[in-house]
Amino acid sequence: MTLFVFGGALIVTSSSNDSKRPLGERISDGLSRVVRGLFWLGLAYVAWVMFARYTQSVKLPNGAVLASRPDLTYTQRIDLFRPGELRPVVRTIDQLCYNDRAVWVSTIDYKYYVWLNINSVPIQSSSDGYSRVIAQSRLFDERDNCNGYYKSDMDALTLIAGFCPVIPDIEWQKRRFAQAHDYLCDPRPPWMWTSDTAQSPSP
Repeated sequence: MTLFVFGGALIVTSSSNDSKRPLGERISDGLSRVVRGLFWLGLAYVAWVMFARYTQSVKLPNGAVLASRPDLTYTQRIDLFRPGELRPVVRTIDQLCYNDRAVWVSTIDYKYYVWLNINSVPIQSSSDGYSRVIAQSRLFDERDNCNGYYKSDMDALTLIAGFCPVIPDIEWQKRRFAQAHDYLCDPRPPWMWTSDTAQSPSP
């Protein structure tokens, strides 16, 4: 609707400036202005997407940063970063599992990475050392279920939008279970966390 109004305004402006020109020429001139305007709007949108700073971000317990921004291919792209850096180490994050030691992620294009030390690079599942790093990370139990702060892989968009806290502490869990059960956030009790800083249950 906005584009039609914009185009109509251009055509009316053109006709008011030169009412002696044939109607067909005036309409053609107005339409060409609309096309040029749409071209520059499209170019501005592409430039905004390419150079826009990340609009939302959360810092994970091991120091890695999860951040999102607009994208030409996806409505919102979520990437994984080292703190303070602008180049992502893993792009298009879909799901993740994390504790204080490490973070495991899956991507939109079905690739899997584990990142144990943020001073190193994430290890892809096709690499030789992947299984060893997964074992060191203690991210998964014997049934390959997420064994981090949550009982299952967390949706990256859910986490970055703030629907679930990065660390679901005891007070948050008390408030959550006092209300209707929310299957988006299914945390482990803090005394079951593999975190080195896990709290013990209150007596």
